[in-house]
Amino acid sequence: QFTQTGWWTAFIAGLVLKWAILGLLLHLGEGVIRFRVFDRCGLLGLVPDLWVRAHRMARDILTSALILGALIPLVLINALNDCLAPGLSFHHWLIYRNPNIDSKKEVIVSIGAPQPAAEGGSPPPPP
Repeated sequence: QFTQTGWWTAFIAGLVLKWAILGLLLHLGEGVIRFRVFDRCGLLGLVPDLWVRAHRMARDILTSALILGALIPLVLINALNDCLAPGLSFHHWLIYRNPNIDSKKEVIVSIGAPQPAAEGGSPPPPP
């Protein structure tokens, strides 16, 4: 019934409002724990400090989980590539695009005065 009544925008607006209020309270909490008054309050002063640190830790864990979730498929593909084709690196194909650049020969080109033509040959072109 929730999707049929068209309340999705209200649901998303509620989530955005909760996120904004939480962000505001965290910002205020970070400012409050800097006051020296809360150092003298004992256990009551530790509550905002613990709350802010817990939210920071949760944010860091979620960020790390997002990065890990994005990288796990690539690591599995690389491990599968190493098992199936040990000498062939898919990573080199994507990044370097030319795996045997060391085996190519170097060509030296000199630019200078034209050399006279050999006997029976055509004269050199004018500069």
